[in-house]
Amino acid sequence: MKSLVDEVKLTIAKYGMLEGGETVLISVSGGPDSLTLLHILNELKPDYDLDLHVFHLNHMMRGRAGQEDADFVKKTAAQLKLPSTIMEADVPAYILANKTSPEDGARQVRYELLGEVAEEIGAERIALGHTADDRVETYLMRVIRGAGLDGLRSIPPMNGDIIRPLIESTRESVMSYCAANNLKPRTDETNEENVFLRNKIRGELIPQLEREFNPAFKEEIAREIMTIEADVDLLEDLTERAWDEAAEITGESVILNRSAFLDQPLAIQRRLLRLAAEELAGEPSPLSFQNTVDIMEKVVTGDSGASLDLPGGLSARREYDTIIIEPLIEVPADDEPDFPATALRVPGVTRLDLLNVAIEAVFTSPELLDKAAGEGVAFLDAGLVKGSGTVRPPHEGDRFTPYGMDGSKKLSDVFVDSKTPRPARRVTPVVEFNGHIVWVAGYRIDEKYKVTRRTKRMLVLRLLKGSS
Repeated sequence: MKSLVDEVKLTIAKYGMLEGGETVLISVSGGPDSLTLLHILNELKPDYDLDLHVFHLNHMMRGRAGQEDADFVKKTAAQLKLPSTIMEADVPAYILANKTSPEDGARQVRYELLGEVAEEIGAERIALGHTADDRVETYLMRVIRGAGLDGLRSIPPMNGDIIRPLIESTRESVMSYCAANNLKPRTDETNEENVFLRNKIRGELIPQLEREFNPAFKEEIAREIMTIEADVDLLEDLTERAWDEAAEITGESVILNRSAFLDQPLAIQRRLLRLAAEELAGEPSPLSFQNTVDIMEKVVTGDSGASLDLPGGLSARREYDTIIIEPLIEVPADDEPDFPATALRVPGVTRLDLLNVAIEAVFTSPELLDKAAGEGVAFLDAGLVKGSGTVRPPHEGDRFTPYGMDGSKKLSDVFVDSKTPRPARRVTPVVEFNGHIVWVAGYRIDEKYKVTRRTKRMLVLRLLKGSS
């Protein structure tokens, strides 16, 4: 039968937790799990050429007992001739301010401070004392509360610089190690109180399941978690491949090709959506399972222009054959213009500061007509342009006769035909003279104002990006 030390060595090797020569910050509460982890890593210190540093946080939740825990850890580190950092934080105040559960609040504060200390001392690894029993309990908590496959992986053996060398060892083997090595861990009396969900699962649910259904229940769940872990690793690999085919990051947006997205299995589609949100909002993804369902139903299979507000300050919208995940933008009310109507300087430069663009107007000879000009330039017959000019945002019901066409057409239809996203439509400058549209900037002039052989003088309008 393998010793716990040999078991930990196998776990370290299996997951590549240590390569050798690292500085490891060990989180030690003083309880059996973390105390065992400390002693085993200290025993393995020569094998891996490790520099060990002990960390303890007094959560200020247990009064005098919490201070005694801190003193115990400091004394233990000194006996092992290891440096230690002993800290305290007002976790009850944090829990109240952030409306978290005691367990979540304590974990959040502890992880944040662990990261700070690790950076300060140059630690490449942070070692935590989670065991196989913790993994089973977390699995059951997530089953009860609801979770997908990622959540049912429970506690990962490694997560970035965090390692858990005891993750495949049982609490029973930890207690045996303490007894065999005459270790006297501290006891947290709150672990005996069936107040928190984890403690109820540990003290009531699991013993009942072992008594009445399966004595090897924890071992079965541990194997189930390992199976899920392998399945999730495969799904993550497939998602990365699908991402390369379907996704593109442009500025602050993730653009998904709708056709390539729909070619993926449903499980990959959901992962692509969560990954897109994660790219923009940070890990973990802010999207719940229901969020992904809503995106699929209301945006992916909706009409072009369909949109949905999401958690994390994000939104999703469909624009023709793309699905765009982007930061949520405050859209002005319909009765508020996106930029004010402005008198057009002819000749001269008219600045539209809210759009960071300008329109330059010059008179010139028709012989200088540049037939290769881009969409940002309009050539008009100056003799046909009468009265004063105005630059304004599009209005509902706008119509004009696009260059090359016979009849008039709604401006909204021009936008649809050109697959212009809705946000871009609202900020497209429209140039009119005496109430008649002569040019939709970046699109087409009106047929009636085009340059012909009879044109004697030409008005050239040019859209300039960056008005400042």
